[in-house]
Amino acid sequence: MRDPVTNEKIDSFPLPLGERQIVFLMYENRSGSTFLASRLDLHEEVAVTIETEAFADLLETGPEIREEADIDRVVDTFFGDDKFARWNIDRKTLRFGLEVLTRPAKFEMILRKVLDLHFDGLDVPYYLVKGTRLTHHIARLRREIPSAKYLHIIRDPRGVFGSQKQSIGSYTARAMNEDPYDAAKRWAANAGRVDRVAGDDLMEVRYEDLITDHDATMQSIRDFVRRKDLPPLTDPGELDGEAYLSKIPEDQRHLHQNLLKKPRADRIEAWREELSDIEIALTQQGAGDMLEKKGYAADREAVRRAGRMAVAMARAGLALRTAGRRLGNVVRYARSGKLFWRIRVVLYRWRA
Repeated sequence: MRDPVTNEKIDSFPLPLGERQIVFLMYENRSGSTFLASRLDLHEEVAVTIETEAFADLLETGPEIREEADIDRVVDTFFGDDKFARWNIDRKTLRFGLEVLTRPAKFEMILRKVLDLHFDGLDVPYYLVKGTRLTHHIARLRREIPSAKYLHIIRDPRGVFGSQKQSIGSYTARAMNEDPYDAAKRWAANAGRVDRVAGDDLMEVRYEDLITDHDATMQSIRDFVRRKDLPPLTDPGELDGEAYLSKIPEDQRHLHQNLLKKPRADRIEAWREELSDIEIALTQQGAGDMLEKKGYAADREAVRRAGRMAVAMARAGLALRTAGRRLGNVVRYARSGKLFWRIRVVLYRWRA
């Protein structure tokens, strides 16, 4: 770590694992979370994970180890997430790490042990955990880890859908989303879910602010993340997303090539050129009041330009296609043996 005044390297005793600050980064896909993660990854005081939903899975299946059988269940839960399998922790190492925990081992102990294994004992004061479904679990995470903090990055839903439409999923080999209304409904539900649990331990960051006022926004994030009894986050200087990109599995890097480029403010409203009037109108319908609540001005002429009948017909057609895609997902999950897992996730989302 470095002295916050002189910026010189200083020797420090390893910080006990239980005293390190946990920060959860939450988001909708294609909202700029990887860009923010890459910026925080430049800070030598922060260890940043790649994306996983394993911790959300653990909360939903039982986040506690009381007996030997629980260890196998927890290991299976982690490796049930394909992205966690890229964390460079093998089953044997994870199992041994969990076996030595004092029982009952609650969620915080498990999480800290897994992070310590992943980062191979790296001596840093801050751990940042990245995952989309964490927004469903903030209230419970507060009970499990009272000291944790939460970063939520949000982006104009028209920009989110525009990016999802152009991005090919690593596992599906198709566009992440083709239904602007459905995408925006999910965006609005997620934004509302975060609003309902607002608190001093939660900071919402607008992607647009991160691009147009980068230095000030990053400083406010550093101020938020910092804990008074821990070293501050020092400004790392120039942008370089290559280090974080190299941590992302190779078959997913095509989604994040923008990390290698300087962010362009003129791309913030690229959706105006990349989306049709129908797509703009449907995105705004799906987002509803949440669009302007989050500070994004509606294009009030989109429906007129597209035609009300054309918008209505497009919405009906897309709804059928989305239903068909979800039915296809049911078949895919059934073939992979993950159907009951997926049903559990959906039911949990409805309750959250």
